[in-house]
Amino acid sequence: MLGVVELAALERGPMDHLRTLEDLITRSSGLVAQMLAYAGKGTFRAQALDLNHHVEEVLAILRTPLQGRAILRWLPAPSLPPIQGDVGQVQQVIINLVMNAAEAMDPFGGVITLRTAHEDLGEAALDRFGLGDSLNPGPYVVLEVADTGPGMSPDLQERIFDPFFTTKFAGRGLGLSAVQGILRSHQGGIQVSSEEGSGSTFKVVFPALPGQVTQGVPASTGVEGFRGTGLVLVVDDEDAIRTVAARALQHLGFTTLEARDGLEALLLFEAEGERIRLILMDLTMPHMGGEDACRGLRRAGSIAPIILASGFGPEEARGRLADTALAGFLQKPYRLESLVGAVRDVLEGVSPRERNAYSRDLTSWAETLRTGNEVLDTQHRQLGEAFSRLVPGGAASSLEPLLELMASHFRAEEEAMAAGDYPFRRSHVAAHARIMRAFRNVEGWLKAGDASLTAARLDAMEDGVRNHLQSEDMELALFLRRV
Repeated sequence: MLGVVELAALERGPMDHLRTLEDLITRSSGLVAQMLAYAGKGTFRAQALDLNHHVEEVLAILRTPLQGRAILRWLPAPSLPPIQGDVGQVQQVIINLVMNAAEAMDPFGGVITLRTAHEDLGEAALDRFGLGDSLNPGPYVVLEVADTGPGMSPDLQERIFDPFFTTKFAGRGLGLSAVQGILRSHQGGIQVSSEEGSGSTFKVVFPALPGQVTQGVPASTGVEGFRGTGLVLVVDDEDAIRTVAARALQHLGFTTLEARDGLEALLLFEAEGERIRLILMDLTMPHMGGEDACRGLRRAGSIAPIILASGFGPEEARGRLADTALAGFLQKPYRLESLVGAVRDVLEGVSPRERNAYSRDLTSWAETLRTGNEVLDTQHRQLGEAFSRLVPGGAASSLEPLLELMASHFRAEEEAMAAGDYPFRRSHVAAHARIMRAFRNVEGWLKAGDASLTAARLDAMEDGVRNHLQSEDMELALFLRRV
């Protein structure tokens, strides 16, 4: 949603308060924050908050995506006291409750009513709230979210706070369990009232505070001034995240392809791979996640730089792909400023850096490929040496010796495969063609001034060749040694 707001601002959307909404969503919890919240151990930036204000701003965001699915009724209590909480986590509670109500009424729609109140709650009243045993009697700020959906059976009500439980399809998030965890960390509680055929009402309470509320200052995205060209593959199973990222890249001048998981990414690469200049890859997805997708793309001949996005921390995420030269990492939820900065750094080398250490082992890999064919073994070593001579910022002409060597090496391999009646010759030759076309495309972009030979691009190019050596050439070497 942060991306939606920032994108609307970039596209000069009609709402004057877009920047205020942007500041609201900047602190929204991502997957990791929700998991910590579920455990009740999430850290948060506590401040006095006006719950009415934040409900109104969240509703301003949700009205458009919920249009046609639900009618929103908002009944705020006047002169509501502030609560103590983290903006992003409180906002997550509101969003999850509203979206849960909307999903409960699909596909027929209905009315979602939000109401706030200020109530003094005693021990008997607090006992009816989940987490009520940890709540102290006193003044509370109340938020009710009621829907006109089909309601829930007692059995269903017992399970709705389980992590990843859903009545739709599996594995989509923490949902109401995250709400419960956030409320635990805010010393709040939640109560559910529902009967089959009569809709559901979720009532959450936060301890009330005395005093006035001071709102934050909006921030700037800082994404202006950068323009790009070429095709970017955006891979993410979350429709909103994928769409916003793609539209943001289009706004900057790129064209985009979108894939909902790793399998779709591989299929799109088969069709458009030679044109893809950059890949934005989510780590955790159904069917095929980012780990297998990145490796699959490299094995298929992709030399496009890969930016990995994940709710996990960078060390853990990169650790899962230690054998792949990643061009960059984006911590979810990320701002458009972070997305644009990562893309710009990869394609233009704005932040000079050394080559990735694990991308410089092509020479050592070449040394292991003992085919028994002196020409091929020599060329493998020469490939590693040729890559070591390439430096960031080099001109298109600096690629020519490498391309000539690759073409010569591929011809020699194809002759050896034909002479030895190699059973996988056709797929190996096809891999040669894909890699050569990809490298020639990079050369063409450099000559046209549409690309730079950055450290990230060199890492990706070498990673693609290394994967070819590890798979296709290693298999060929074993075959040739046997014959």
